[in-house]
Amino acid sequence: MTKSHIRKPSRRKVGRTPTLPTSTADRTSSLLLTASEAADALAISATTFSELTRRGAIPRVRFGRAVRYDRRDILALIDERKVR
Repeated sequence: MTKSHIRKPSRRKVGRTPTLPTSTADRTSSLLLTASEAADALAISATTFSELTRRGAIPRVRFGRAVRYDRRDILALIDERKVR
């Protein structure tokens, strides 16, 4: 065998490996939601959700270019809009 075919040992850190959600229930129980997940949770269209975000009715969390929505803000929006 030539030197280029010799496999180098992994330099991965030893320790606890983070687990990823495996079921849909696990994925939707995360703290932050994508716009699509949040719109689905509210049973509204993505366009309506985008309009609510644009108007500032729903705060957003930014991580670089990624935009997420806090589950608690979605629940607060529901509470604010309840008709009594």
